[in-house]
Amino acid sequence: MLFSHQVYGENLFPSTPSIIHQEQVWLDTITNDTSDLESNQMYFENYEVLSKYECIGSLDNFSQNLNSGFLVLNKGLELFQTNFKTSGSCWTYVNKVYDLAGFTSGKRDVIYAAKKGTLIKDPSIIMPGDWLYHVNYSFRNVEHSAIFVCWQDKEKLLGVTLSHVGQNKYAGGDFGVYDLKGVYRVTRAKN
Repeated sequence: MLFSHQVYGENLFPSTPSIIHQEQVWLDTITNDTSDLESNQMYFENYEVLSKYECIGSLDNFSQNLNSGFLVLNKGLELFQTNFKTSGSCWTYVNKVYDLAGFTSGKRDVIYAAKKGTLIKDPSIIMPGDWLYHVNYSFRNVEHSAIFVCWQDKEKLLGVTLSHVGQNKYAGGDFGVYDLKGVYRVTRAKN
């Protein structure tokens, strides 16, 4: 798997290829549809934390958004594995993942926006790596920011996300299943 071991351009592990080289290596592998699918399956299968969610079903969407979605999820998984912690809100955490993946505020597109409390009409627009603003029905119906990983049950709109507990707690990101019928904003890293 490709992991960037860089912080602000400094390669922390000299034997590891730079992020530019890693992106090129990854992009070289997507020229063939078969290798693209196999790479994505390996991507999910290599993470025990994700394997229990049976995320493989969303690969059709994942491959369409490969460049930006992959890089965001890759950075989120890297931070999860290294037990990266921060204080602040769920928004702060997702923003940090996007920034560290190279998608600062000017490198993002809002692809869907609605009033909070609106039920999403077309959940098929949601792709792995997207930044979702949604109603957290499992915790006081508050606003919540998360990175979409895959659909656990697309018919019921139950999705696996990576997010932060928020509430200014010092914590790392975590994966969980959320009811995503209340997604009211979708932001995507620009390719």
